[in-house]
Amino acid sequence: MSLDPPIVLTGRLQPRDVRRAIRLASPGRTWVFYLSVGFLSAVVVGVAGIAVAVGWNELPRNGWAEVRFLVFAAALPVVFLGFLAYGRLRLDSAYRRRVGAFQPQETTIDPDGFEALVHGSSARYEWLLFDRFKIDAEVVILFATDGGWIYFARSRFVSDADWDRFVDFVRDHDWSA
Repeated sequence: MSLDPPIVLTGRLQPRDVRRAIRLASPGRTWVFYLSVGFLSAVVVGVAGIAVAVGWNELPRNGWAEVRFLVFAAALPVVFLGFLAYGRLRLDSAYRRRVGAFQPQETTIDPDGFEALVHGSSARYEWLLFDRFKIDAEVVILFATDGGWIYFARSRFVSDADWDRFVDFVRDHDWSA
């Protein structure tokens, strides 16, 4: 599929696009997240079981070590989930303030590569920099030969026809060159 005439992206990137791209680029992270939450939940349930087994009436005689352990074990998942929420809040804040990936930009995609224009500065990327890709219904990710990646979200395309043309180009392009 040809990229002539060039495709111009002017739409605004959405936080859901960033989250989707991260999940698509690093699918193991979701699995690790659920495993971590399950493990921490098991720790909390185990600690609660220990507290019940020791018996709250015995705490003054045994000292407050069990209480400190119980508080630590209950706080651990809260801190872990707090870090996860903090990342999401930072992403949403960047979106509201239009900074980082969410700042106004124009991207022109042509047969030789693409150019991003942000606040009067431009960066040009040739297709030769990329050696593989991943596609889902809303995001295309191009992986660079140096290990980095860049994504194109459907929400930035002016029309479905432009999105389809770009997806066809990515699928048909020889990435081994």
